[in-house]
Amino acid sequence: MKFNFLQVSSLLLFIVFTLFFSENISANYNSTMEKKGKNSDSNEQNTILKESSVFEQLNYRDSSNFNLLVKRIGEAYKTASFSETQNLLSNILKNNKTLTEKRRMYLLEESAHLYFAAGKPEQATETLKEYLNLLKKSGDTLKIAKTLGNLGMLNRTLGNYKEALQNYVSALEYARSLPGKEKIPVLINVYQSLGNLHRSIKNFDQSIKYLNKSLELAKRTSDSIRMAMLFNDMGSAYIEKGDTAEAKRKYLEAIRINEKYNNIRMLEHNYGNIANILSEQNRANEALNYYLKALNIAQTLHDSLQLDNLYNNISINFNKLNDLEKAENYGLKAVETAKKTGSKLYLYDILFNLSDIYAKKQMYNKAYKYLLESYEVKDTLLNRENLETINNLREKYKAEKNALQIEKLKSEKEQVSLKNKLLVLILVSAALVIILLVLLLFFIHEKRKKEKLMLENKRKIEEQKRILTEKELEKEKLKEQYFKNELSVKTRQLTSHSLNMIQKNRILQDILANLKRMKREGYSENELQNLIRNLEISQKSEKDWELFQKYFEEVDHGFFENIVKLQPRLSNNDIRLCALIKLKLSNKEIATMMNITPQSVKVAKNRLRKKLNIQQGGDICNLLQL
Repeated sequence: MKFNFLQVSSLLLFIVFTLFFSENISANYNSTMEKKGKNSDSNEQNTILKESSVFEQLNYRDSSNFNLLVKRIGEAYKTASFSETQNLLSNILKNNKTLTEKRRMYLLEESAHLYFAAGKPEQATETLKEYLNLLKKSGDTLKIAKTLGNLGMLNRTLGNYKEALQNYVSALEYARSLPGKEKIPVLINVYQSLGNLHRSIKNFDQSIKYLNKSLELAKRTSDSIRMAMLFNDMGSAYIEKGDTAEAKRKYLEAIRINEKYNNIRMLEHNYGNIANILSEQNRANEALNYYLKALNIAQTLHDSLQLDNLYNNISINFNKLNDLEKAENYGLKAVETAKKTGSKLYLYDILFNLSDIYAKKQMYNKAYKYLLESYEVKDTLLNRENLETINNLREKYKAEKNALQIEKLKSEKEQVSLKNKLLVLILVSAALVIILLVLLLFFIHEKRKKEKLMLENKRKIEEQKRILTEKELEKEKLKEQYFKNELSVKTRQLTSHSLNMIQKNRILQDILANLKRMKREGYSENELQNLIRNLEISQKSEKDWELFQKYFEEVDHGFFENIVKLQPRLSNNDIRLCALIKLKLSNKEIATMMNITPQSVKVAKNRLRKKLNIQQGGDICNLLQL
């Protein structure tokens, strides 16, 4: 990671303020949080306590009383009072003797849900096990299969993957004994859960395999909502596999289905997932668009379980865009929501993000405060029991101290603190100067190194260009020489063939003249006539002209085509005459080639001039050169 000068300076200033004010902040932090805890929502807590005491004493064999309790549980999901409602149910289950077994089972199931909603999966697992034991006595196969699936989900959340796999295998066994209509929905759910379990253990191919099995069954039952959920889970599997493009396609397919059926609860998750991908790709503006859509749905549904996470993600992306005011606003909403619901699932990330925001705003007291809070939450999540023991010992230790000793310690601490602050300030100032000098030297060194590298690269590029230019020139020369040689060969072939045709026609003309003379002198007329006819046919053979045209076209490509374009009314003899004129043959040579008299050549040339619109006496050769 690269830092610019401003970031380095801010970081160093943050260290100075941290060291300078750390003792005051750490001394005042606990007392501040205690006061805040005592004063915040005190009226609401008192109301809940009064309600709880009333509910715990009701006779739950009375259906109206039990209906009131069911209504109270429903309100817990709307008001996010999970911990308080769950504590109420625990006390009723433990102390109230008026519960029937059926109602006890209902409260156990709801208690497990509330534990999970409050971020306490361990207690949720134990409660659900107790519920499952009672359920097995009832022999309700369908509910047993579903509960085993839920228990597998809880064990997967806790990282107990072996137990989760056993739960899902047992759920499959119960599901297979169900009738067809009841079996398929359970199989869809179990295969989906198995897919998510394999995703948790990084076995992504197996995960996608089970999710596809579930999807096939969902398509058979036309369960569009479940299909959307499965596309969402497949997207998550592809995300962890590293195939972001495929993940995005699956999430968008889920969004398409959920938007079609207005399934806003699932849309909340879909929008969040798409936003997570965009956020990871540092496309903060696009990510915010989807996060805000998800937030709007969560607020509409009063989904407090997701509100703190959504507020935090929105804050993080505004932080990326350096819109620190909005980032701070949403970050504080995230903290408030998380503390209100008692959920600590995202609290560490929320507090850490707020610390980063305040550091950027150079509000280092608040930055340090939230940084300490984030570490405290992290420690709590990692080792809650040990932390509670330490806090109890700390409180006992404080209670044993008398006021005089405390004052004495404070006085001594202040004196030591003042000396330490001065020493720290001097050391930090010196360190700051040294760091700045080192950074300056490093910057100069890097700049020179970069300039040297640029010059070297420039020299190499120019050298490569020179070599390429030389090679191109050499290649062009070789190509030019090749074409010259080729043209020379073709020209020699054409000339040779023309001369051969001239020589041949001269010989044939001499023979023809002698034969005519012999005919006059009394040789057999039939034999002589046949011989004369064959010789005349030989003189007019088109094969020589075809070969001539081939050689000529190789030397002057496109000549015949261009002549026809120039004057389409030209006959074959006109075109041949043009070719012979282009070769600059004399009238006598042309007459021999075409088996006509020199006078006929002159007549043919005049006729050609008229067809080509050339004035009398004009040079045909000049036009043909074009």
